[in-house]
Amino acid sequence: MYDDKSKVRADTDKSDAEIIIDDYFESIKEKARIRTRLIKIVCLLVGVIMCIALIFVCVILFFKVTDITVNGNSFYTEDEIVAASEVKSGQNIFTVSSEKMAKALGRKLPNIYSVKVKHKFPDEITITVYEEKPLFYFEISGDYIVISEDMKVLGVYHSRSEIENKFGSLVCVVTPDILYAVVGQIIMFKDKEDGSFIVDLIETLKNNGIGEKVTIIYANNRFDISLTYDGRFNIELGNTKDFEAKLDFATGIIASFKDDTSGNICVKDVSNGYALVNNPENLIK
Repeated sequence: MYDDKSKVRADTDKSDAEIIIDDYFESIKEKARIRTRLIKIVCLLVGVIMCIALIFVCVILFFKVTDITVNGNSFYTEDEIVAASEVKSGQNIFTVSSEKMAKALGRKLPNIYSVKVKHKFPDEITITVYEEKPLFYFEISGDYIVISEDMKVLGVYHSRSEIENKFGSLVCVVTPDILYAVVGQIIMFKDKEDGSFIVDLIETLKNNGIGEKVTIIYANNRFDISLTYDGRFNIELGNTKDFEAKLDFATGIIASFKDDTSGNICVKDVSNGYALVNNPENLIK
């Protein structure tokens, strides 16, 4: 039997030729191991590429838009929105994005200011549109221009009835001088300070509760504002100072009259308002 010492001694007693042969075979084994690892890596890469290619083919062949649902629309029909969205039947569902659709709809349908697209795989999408809210309209050269809460021009129409059919009841505003009004863009007034107060004016009317019966606002001069109430009264408000108090004063005066009373109410000065009526015999309730 050989002990460990004799084994070590035997190894050290190897000739140079034997050592060279051992190194040669060891290098061959190492190359074989490296080649095996490379083959495994190549096979793995080929498998990954094939999987990606298969997924890509499946996406192209199977994930096509066949069903489109529209939500949130009131001014435009579903067909109008789908047509303007530029989404085609059979289009790959992954190519449909909110950003692209918002740009497409914004160019063609100015009432829409934002869009959200939800994908329902494999072939359905839901388009949720967020529309501008119409605030008022004004008349110029026989045309009727509808303006949104953001002072954007929503459309140009040829009659009041056309506006009512599309938007319902809107307040008519006699506006300050206009520089230009382009559909889909913010209306521009000759005086930059004009216009901004109109939105606050109408919102205050709504919050006050008087807005529903106001049919015309004369705001062409922001220092001499008046309005037509219920077709019966012309209310002179003057400037926008103490506007809410002036409205409360005016509605209080109107509430004291009978329903068939008409005339003129001046509340330019909240400490000294007055009313001139057309039928004094029916003045007080």
